[in-house]
Amino acid sequence: MPVPHRWSLAALTVRAAPLASMWLPAMAKTTEEDMNQLEKDIRQLKIEYEQYFGGGKKRPPADLEWRIEITMKRYSDRGSQMNFAQRFRYSNLLKCIRSIAKFSASG
Repeated sequence: MPVPHRWSLAALTVRAAPLASMWLPAMAKTTEEDMNQLEKDIRQLKIEYEQYFGGGKKRPPADLEWRIEITMKRYSDRGSQMNFAQRFRYSNLLKCIRSIAKFSASG
């Protein structure tokens, strides 16, 4: 049975792949790499909020906040898959996020 359009299914998926990578954050290979990236993102979020409230930026850092939220949600259900050190680090990062959220809400 011929395909009703001139593009094959494989060509469509290859063309759609770069678009998906534009919106989704890059997935790290290990939990440690994810935690390192999360730590960098949290540090950057704090800096960008300070710039926003100081008047240096006109918009809050919503994209960075979204990326952090996605990563935190991904690991919130994986508590049993992480070792003790990873769970401890995750809980510390979660506390940092909550304090930044309080800071941004009160600002």
